[in-house]
Amino acid sequence: MKRNFALILSSLLIFAGVASATDFYGYYCTQDCSGHKAGYEWAKKKQIAERENCGGRSNSFIEGCYAWVEDMNEQYENGDVDTGTSPEE
Repeated sequence: MKRNFALILSSLLIFAGVASATDFYGYYCTQDCSGHKAGYEWAKKKQIAERENCGGRSNSFIEGCYAWVEDMNEQYENGDVDTGTSPEE
């Protein structure tokens, strides 16, 4: 009986851990994803165009930067990014 209880309890704890996890543009993060958001905003502000230019002190910040680069590459490939050129009239 104690073994079954322990098994159920451990399963619930694992499920609770998975349920509290979230993702930021496909990157795993916990709680509020603040590190990822900070990296994304930094890359956006600096207009980082390549993953190699992403840096930082935490993996979450770097992954946020990666997310920006990947998001911009995807938008560019889909033609959703303004290239700064005026349409011909």
